Amino acid sequence: MTDSSGMSHNSPVKRSDKGQGNWQGYSFAWRFCLYSGMGLCFLYLAPGDYLLQPLLIMLARLVGRVLELTGQPVVVLGQKVVLPGVFGIDIAVECSGAPHLVLFLSGVLAYPAPYRSRLVGVGLGTTAVLLGNLARMVTLFWVGVQAREYFDVAHFYVWGGLSLAGLVLLWMYWLRLSVLPCSLGRLIGKCTRELGE
Repeated sequence: MTDSSGMSHNSPVKRSDKGQGNWQGYSFAWRFCLYSGMGLCFLYLAPGDYLLQPLLIMLARLVGRVLELTGQPVVVLGQKVVLPGVFGIDIAVECSGAPHLVLFLSGVLAYPAPYRSRLVGVGLGTTAVLLGNLARMVTLFWVGVQAREYFDVAHFYVWGGLSLAGLVLLWMYWLRLSVLPCSLGRLIGKCTRELGE
């Protein structure tokens, strides 16, 4: 039986896989927003600040040690690193790398990847973000000592942009190494099965 458009009403309707792909994209976006929102709320509420205090002190000590290796006679006081009479920084939650880490981990955990790939992403990503932030803090301190007038530009614009770009590139690198080979293998396997039939 056909209607005026030529469509048969007796044949079953074929479903497209496009809807499932869109649903997976929405699912990733919702999970990413949920995980990053929860993590950032935790960081910026009082309990998060209290729990991050040891991380901030440890980061200040690490920055102080690296600066001492470069010949800077710095003093570390809690979460402050000071070159007496010249310059000092007070490491806050925003400067700890924790917000960047929350965003990266949210992207890794929200993406529908195998659990092993997610664990590798968590471990390597955490290391990369924390080492990158240590380099950021040391260079910002050096800029503050050598060219204080450029500190705000380096802090907010140069390192702000580099940090976000590095975060996106790190996530894309993890995605390429951990997820795409599996997808490519499935695609190739499916293609070879279809060609063999």
